[in-house]
Amino acid sequence: MSCHNHISCWNKKEPFPTAKHTMMTTRIAAMKKASCSCSYPVLVVLVVVIISPCSTAFTNPAVPSEPSNLRQWCDVTERFESRPSPKLLRHIHWLHVPKAGTSFGTTIMHYACENLDDDLYPHKQGQGFEYMRYFFQRYYKPKYCSGRVHLEHVYGHAPLNEEAIRKGGVVAMLRDPRMRHYSGWRIHGVMGTPLHPSNLTEYVQMYRGCQMKMILGEHCELKPGRGKRYWRPSSHDEAKRAASLLQDEAVFAFVGLTDHWKASVCLFHAMFGGNITKHEMDNVRPGVSALLNGNSHPALEKISMQEDPFDAFVYTIARQVFVRRLLEFGIAVPEELQSEG
Repeated sequence: MSCHNHISCWNKKEPFPTAKHTMMTTRIAAMKKASCSCSYPVLVVLVVVIISPCSTAFTNPAVPSEPSNLRQWCDVTERFESRPSPKLLRHIHWLHVPKAGTSFGTTIMHYACENLDDDLYPHKQGQGFEYMRYFFQRYYKPKYCSGRVHLEHVYGHAPLNEEAIRKGGVVAMLRDPRMRHYSGWRIHGVMGTPLHPSNLTEYVQMYRGCQMKMILGEHCELKPGRGKRYWRPSSHDEAKRAASLLQDEAVFAFVGLTDHWKASVCLFHAMFGGNITKHEMDNVRPGVSALLNGNSHPALEKISMQEDPFDAFVYTIARQVFVRRLLEFGIAVPEELQSEG
Protein backbone atom coordinates (compact mmCIF):
# COMPACT_ATOMS: atom_id res chain seq x y z
CA MET A 1 0.00 0.00 0.00
CA SER A 2 1.34 3.37 -0.89
CA CYS A 3 2.34 5.88 1.75
CA HIS A 4 0.51 9.23 2.01
CA ASN A 5 2.70 12.09 3.24
CA HIS A 6 -0.03 14.02 4.99
CA ILE A 7 0.38 16.52 7.83
CA SER A 8 -1.54 14.15 10.10
CA CYS A 9 1.20 11.55 9.71
CA TRP A 10 3.80 13.76 11.43
CA ASN A 11 4.77 13.29 15.04
CA LYS A 12 2.58 15.61 17.10
CA LYS A 13 5.64 16.76 19.04
CA GLU A 14 6.99 18.29 15.83
CA PRO A 15 4.19 20.62 14.71
CA PHE A 16 4.02 21.98 11.19
CA PRO A 17 5.67 25.40 10.94
CA THR A 18 3.23 28.29 11.09
CA ALA A 19 3.40 31.82 9.71
CA LYS A 20 5.30 32.81 12.84
CA HIS A 21 8.35 31.06 11.43
CA THR A 22 10.34 33.23 9.05
CA MET A 23 13.33 30.98 8.47
CA MET A 24 13.92 27.74 6.63
CA THR A 25 12.91 24.78 8.84
CA THR A 26 14.20 21.25 8.33
CA ARG A 27 12.52 18.29 9.97
CA ILE A 28 13.63 14.65 9.90
CA ALA A 29 11.04 12.32 11.44
CA ALA A 30 9.82 8.75 11.29
CA MET A 31 6.35 8.18 9.98
CA LYS A 32 4.16 6.31 12.43
CA LYS A 33 2.82 2.94 11.25
CA ALA A 34 -0.24 3.19 13.44
CA SER A 35 -1.49 6.53 12.18
CA CYS A 36 -0.39 6.24 8.55
CA SER A 37 -1.14 3.52 6.06
CA CYS A 38 2.52 2.64 5.54
CA SER A 39 3.70 -0.95 5.88
CA TYR A 40 7.29 0.07 6.60
CA PRO A 41 9.05 2.95 8.35
CA VAL A 42 10.24 5.71 6.05
CA LEU A 43 12.53 8.60 6.81
CA VAL A 44 11.19 11.78 5.31
CA VAL A 45 13.06 15.04 4.91
CA LEU A 46 10.78 18.04 4.73
CA VAL A 47 12.12 21.44 3.77
CA VAL A 48 9.63 24.23 4.24
CA VAL A 49 10.11 27.91 3.45
CA ILE A 50 7.53 30.13 5.08
CA ILE A 51 7.30 33.84 4.25
CA SER A 52 5.64 35.69 7.07
CA PRO A 53 2.91 38.06 5.90
CA CYS A 54 4.23 40.59 8.40
CA SER A 55 7.73 40.73 6.95
CA THR A 56 8.80 43.42 4.50
CA ALA A 57 10.83 42.94 1.36
CA PHE A 58 14.53 43.57 1.84
CA THR A 59 15.77 46.67 0.11
CA ASN A 60 19.36 47.70 -0.28
CA PRO A 61 19.76 50.92 1.74
CA ALA A 62 22.69 51.89 -0.48
CA VAL A 63 20.46 52.11 -3.55
CA PRO A 64 18.44 55.35 -3.84
CA SER A 65 14.93 55.37 -5.21
CA GLU A 66 14.83 56.15 -8.92
CA PRO A 67 13.11 59.54 -9.31
CA SER A 68 9.79 59.05 -11.10
CA ASN A 69 8.72 62.67 -11.53
CA LEU A 70 11.78 64.34 -13.08
CA ARG A 71 10.07 64.64 -16.45
CA GLN A 72 7.15 66.35 -14.74
CA TRP A 73 9.35 69.05 -13.22
CA CYS A 74 12.44 69.21 -15.42
CA ASP A 75 13.53 69.92 -18.97
CA VAL A 76 15.49 66.88 -20.13
CA THR A 77 17.53 65.92 -23.19
CA GLU A 78 17.98 62.71 -25.18
CA ARG A 79 20.86 61.85 -22.87
CA PHE A 80 18.37 61.52 -19.99
CA GLU A 81 17.39 57.95 -20.94
CA SER A 82 20.99 56.71 -20.86
CA ARG A 83 22.21 58.82 -17.94
CA PRO A 84 24.19 57.21 -15.10
CA SER A 85 22.08 55.57 -12.41
CA PRO A 86 21.60 57.75 -9.33
CA LYS A 87 23.85 57.03 -6.36
CA LEU A 88 22.68 57.46 -2.80
CA LEU A 89 24.32 60.45 -1.12
CA ARG A 90 24.73 58.83 2.29
CA HIS A 91 26.51 61.75 3.94
CA ILE A 92 25.56 65.40 3.41
CA HIS A 93 27.42 68.49 4.59
CA TRP A 94 25.74 71.66 3.36
CA LEU A 95 28.08 74.58 2.75
CA HIS A 96 25.52 77.36 3.05
CA VAL A 97 26.95 80.60 1.70
CA PRO A 98 25.01 83.68 2.92
CA LYS A 99 22.47 84.97 0.37
CA ALA A 100 22.96 81.96 -1.90
CA GLY A 101 19.83 79.88 -1.43
CA THR A 102 18.37 79.01 1.97
CA SER A 103 15.53 77.29 0.09
CA PHE A 104 17.89 74.41 -0.73
CA GLY A 105 17.23 73.20 2.82
CA THR A 106 13.86 71.91 1.59
CA THR A 107 15.56 69.59 -0.91
CA ILE A 108 18.09 68.33 1.63
CA MET A 109 15.57 67.57 4.38
CA HIS A 110 13.10 65.78 2.11
CA TYR A 111 15.91 63.75 0.53
CA ALA A 112 17.12 62.52 3.94
CA CYS A 113 13.64 62.11 5.44
CA GLU A 114 11.43 60.18 3.03
CA ASN A 115 8.47 60.10 5.44
CA LEU A 116 8.11 63.87 5.72
CA ASP A 117 4.79 65.21 4.49
CA ASP A 118 5.29 66.99 1.17
CA ASP A 119 3.56 70.07 2.58
CA LEU A 120 6.29 70.54 5.20
CA TYR A 121 9.26 72.71 4.36
CA PRO A 122 11.73 74.67 6.52
CA HIS A 123 10.11 78.07 6.32
CA LYS A 124 6.53 76.99 6.85
CA GLN A 125 7.30 76.36 10.50
CA GLY A 126 9.94 77.98 12.64
CA GLN A 127 10.84 81.09 14.55
CA GLY A 128 12.64 84.21 13.39
CA PHE A 129 15.65 83.54 11.19
CA GLU A 130 16.30 80.12 12.74
CA TYR A 131 13.93 78.34 10.35
CA MET A 132 16.36 75.65 9.23
CA ARG A 133 17.66 74.91 12.73
CA TYR A 134 14.09 74.60 14.02
CA PHE A 135 13.05 72.35 11.13
CA PHE A 136 16.10 70.11 11.49
CA GLN A 137 15.73 69.67 15.26
CA ARG A 138 12.03 68.93 15.00
CA TYR A 139 11.94 66.57 12.02
CA TYR A 140 15.35 64.90 11.71
CA LYS A 141 14.13 61.92 13.72
CA PRO A 142 13.54 58.19 13.07
CA LYS A 143 9.81 58.84 12.70
CA TYR A 144 10.48 60.75 9.48
CA CYS A 145 13.99 59.69 8.43
CA SER A 146 15.15 56.12 7.76
CA GLY A 147 18.74 56.89 8.71
CA ARG A 148 20.21 55.88 5.36
CA VAL A 149 21.26 59.52 4.79
CA HIS A 150 23.29 61.25 7.49
CA LEU A 151 23.01 65.03 7.71
CA GLU A 152 26.25 66.42 9.09
CA HIS A 153 25.65 70.15 8.86
CA VAL A 154 22.48 71.70 7.49
CA TYR A 155 22.02 75.08 9.14
CA GLY A 156 24.09 78.17 9.79
CA HIS A 157 26.81 79.70 7.63
CA ALA A 158 29.89 77.85 8.87
CA PRO A 159 32.80 77.47 6.43
CA LEU A 160 34.28 74.11 5.52
CA ASN A 161 36.81 72.57 7.87
CA GLU A 162 39.42 69.85 7.38
CA GLU A 163 37.09 67.13 8.65
CA ALA A 164 34.37 68.11 6.16
CA ILE A 165 36.89 68.06 3.32
CA ARG A 166 38.12 64.63 4.43
CA LYS A 167 34.63 63.13 4.73
CA GLY A 168 33.32 64.64 1.50
CA GLY A 169 29.62 64.73 0.65
CA VAL A 170 29.68 68.52 0.53
CA VAL A 171 26.78 70.14 -1.30
CA ALA A 172 26.58 73.84 -2.11
CA MET A 173 24.64 76.43 -4.04
CA LEU A 174 26.91 79.18 -5.34
CA ARG A 175 25.74 82.50 -6.74
CA ASP A 176 26.83 85.21 -9.13
CA PRO A 177 28.87 87.38 -6.72
CA ARG A 178 27.27 90.58 -8.02
CA MET A 179 23.78 89.38 -7.10
CA ARG A 180 24.95 87.91 -3.81
CA HIS A 181 26.61 91.18 -2.78
CA TYR A 182 23.61 93.24 -3.81
CA SER A 183 21.21 91.03 -1.87
CA GLY A 184 23.35 91.31 1.26
CA TRP A 185 23.74 95.07 0.87
CA ARG A 186 19.97 95.54 0.51
CA ILE A 187 19.47 93.90 3.91
CA HIS A 188 22.55 94.97 5.88
CA GLY A 189 23.72 98.11 4.11
CA VAL A 190 20.79 100.08 5.50
CA MET A 191 22.52 99.89 8.89
CA GLY A 192 25.16 102.32 7.68
CA THR A 193 27.72 101.08 10.22
CA PRO A 194 31.47 100.42 9.85
CA LEU A 195 30.65 96.71 9.58
CA HIS A 196 27.79 97.25 7.13
CA PRO A 197 28.51 100.39 5.08
CA SER A 198 25.64 102.02 3.24
CA ASN A 199 27.86 102.73 0.24
CA LEU A 200 27.51 99.77 -2.15
CA THR A 201 31.10 99.95 -3.45
CA GLU A 202 32.50 99.93 0.08
CA TYR A 203 30.22 97.05 1.01
CA VAL A 204 31.43 94.92 -1.92
CA GLN A 205 35.08 95.66 -1.14
CA MET A 206 34.53 94.63 2.46
CA TYR A 207 32.82 91.31 1.72
CA ARG A 208 34.45 90.25 -1.53
CA GLY A 209 35.81 86.74 -1.80
CA CYS A 210 33.16 85.41 0.60
CA GLN A 211 32.39 82.20 -1.32
CA MET A 212 36.08 81.51 -1.88
CA LYS A 213 36.88 82.01 1.80
CA MET A 214 34.13 79.68 2.99
CA ILE A 215 35.41 76.90 0.71
CA LEU A 216 38.89 77.44 2.19
CA GLY A 217 37.64 77.31 5.78
CA GLU A 218 37.23 80.98 6.67
CA HIS A 219 34.20 83.10 7.45
CA CYS A 220 33.33 85.89 5.04
CA GLU A 221 34.67 88.27 7.66
CA LEU A 222 37.31 87.01 10.06
CA LYS A 223 36.56 87.23 13.77
CA PRO A 224 39.83 87.03 15.71
CA GLY A 225 38.45 88.32 18.99
CA ARG A 226 35.29 89.27 20.79
CA GLY A 227 33.73 92.34 19.28
CA LYS A 228 36.45 92.63 16.65
CA ARG A 229 36.28 91.89 12.97
CA TYR A 230 38.64 92.55 10.14
CA TRP A 231 38.91 91.88 6.43
CA ARG A 232 42.22 90.80 4.98
CA PRO A 233 43.31 90.98 1.34
CA SER A 234 42.65 87.87 -0.73
CA SER A 235 44.84 86.40 -3.44
CA HIS A 236 44.40 84.70 -6.80
CA ASP A 237 46.30 81.67 -5.47
CA GLU A 238 43.57 81.24 -2.87
CA ALA A 239 40.92 81.46 -5.58
CA LYS A 240 42.70 78.69 -7.51
CA ARG A 241 42.84 76.48 -4.41
CA ALA A 242 39.12 77.00 -3.80
CA ALA A 243 38.36 76.20 -7.44
CA SER A 244 40.42 73.01 -7.20
CA LEU A 245 38.39 71.82 -4.20
CA LEU A 246 35.19 72.69 -6.02
CA GLN A 247 36.14 70.40 -8.91
CA ASP A 248 37.10 67.51 -6.62
CA GLU A 249 34.12 65.11 -6.58
CA ALA A 250 35.53 63.38 -3.50
CA VAL A 251 34.93 66.65 -1.63
CA PHE A 252 32.07 68.42 -3.41
CA ALA A 253 29.43 65.84 -4.28
CA PHE A 254 27.15 68.52 -5.69
CA VAL A 255 27.51 72.09 -6.95
CA GLY A 256 24.35 73.99 -7.88
CA LEU A 257 23.76 77.57 -8.97
CA THR A 258 21.28 79.79 -7.16
CA ASP A 259 20.71 81.73 -10.38
CA HIS A 260 19.55 78.52 -12.10
CA TRP A 261 17.43 77.03 -9.35
CA LYS A 262 15.18 74.70 -11.33
CA ALA A 263 18.06 73.08 -13.19
CA SER A 264 19.98 72.74 -9.90
CA VAL A 265 17.18 70.90 -8.08
CA CYS A 266 16.63 68.67 -11.12
CA LEU A 267 20.34 67.83 -11.31
CA PHE A 268 20.48 66.96 -7.60
CA HIS A 269 17.71 64.37 -7.98
CA ALA A 270 19.08 63.03 -11.26
CA MET A 271 22.42 62.43 -9.53
CA PHE A 272 21.21 61.12 -6.17
CA GLY A 273 17.65 59.87 -6.66
CA GLY A 274 14.45 60.62 -4.78
CA ASN A 275 11.41 62.44 -6.11
CA ILE A 276 11.08 66.21 -6.24
CA THR A 277 8.59 67.43 -3.65
CA LYS A 278 6.28 70.30 -4.47
CA HIS A 279 8.00 73.03 -2.42
CA GLU A 280 11.56 72.44 -3.66
CA MET A 281 11.07 74.93 -6.48
CA ASP A 282 9.67 77.57 -4.11
CA ASN A 283 11.67 80.60 -3.04
CA VAL A 284 10.96 80.46 0.68
CA ARG A 285 12.99 83.61 1.41
CA PRO A 286 12.21 85.90 -1.54
CA GLY A 287 14.42 88.93 -2.05
CA VAL A 288 15.15 91.30 -4.91
CA SER A 289 15.11 88.55 -7.55
CA ALA A 290 11.49 87.70 -6.75
CA LEU A 291 10.40 91.24 -7.68
CA LEU A 292 12.10 91.53 -11.06
CA ASN A 293 9.24 90.20 -13.23
CA GLY A 294 11.60 89.37 -16.07
CA ASN A 295 13.65 92.56 -15.81
CA SER A 296 17.43 92.42 -15.45
CA HIS A 297 18.84 92.29 -11.94
CA PRO A 298 19.98 95.75 -10.73
CA ALA A 299 23.21 94.20 -9.45
CA LEU A 300 24.34 93.61 -13.04
CA GLU A 301 24.35 97.36 -13.64
CA LYS A 302 25.64 98.52 -10.26
CA ILE A 303 28.44 95.99 -9.63
CA SER A 304 31.10 94.64 -11.99
CA MET A 305 32.83 91.27 -11.75
CA GLN A 306 36.15 93.11 -11.46
CA GLU A 307 35.09 94.39 -8.05
CA ASP A 308 35.25 90.83 -6.73
CA PRO A 309 37.71 88.97 -8.97
CA PHE A 310 38.15 86.11 -6.47
CA ASP A 311 34.52 85.02 -6.26
CA ALA A 312 34.15 85.78 -9.96
CA PHE A 313 36.82 83.17 -10.72
CA VAL A 314 35.33 80.61 -8.33
CA TYR A 315 31.86 81.18 -9.78
CA THR A 316 33.17 80.67 -13.33
CA ILE A 317 34.56 77.27 -12.31
CA ALA A 318 31.27 76.43 -10.55
CA ARG A 319 29.38 77.16 -13.77
CA GLN A 320 31.67 74.84 -15.72
CA VAL A 321 31.24 72.01 -13.20
CA PHE A 322 27.47 72.55 -13.19
CA VAL A 323 27.12 72.49 -16.98
CA ARG A 324 29.33 69.42 -17.33
CA ARG A 325 27.08 67.49 -14.94
CA LEU A 326 23.89 68.74 -16.56
CA LEU A 327 25.12 67.31 -19.86
CA GLU A 328 26.15 64.03 -18.22
CA PHE A 329 22.78 63.47 -16.53
CA GLY A 330 20.54 64.66 -19.34
CA ILE A 331 19.16 67.83 -17.75
CA ALA A 332 18.73 70.68 -20.24
CA VAL A 333 21.37 73.40 -19.98
CA PRO A 334 19.83 76.87 -19.46
CA GLU A 335 20.30 79.11 -22.48
CA GLU A 336 22.51 81.53 -20.56
CA LEU A 337 24.98 78.73 -19.78
CA GLN A 338 25.12 76.96 -23.13
CA SER A 339 28.39 78.66 -24.07
CA GLU A 340 29.98 76.97 -21.02
CA GLY A 341 29.56 73.53 -22.60
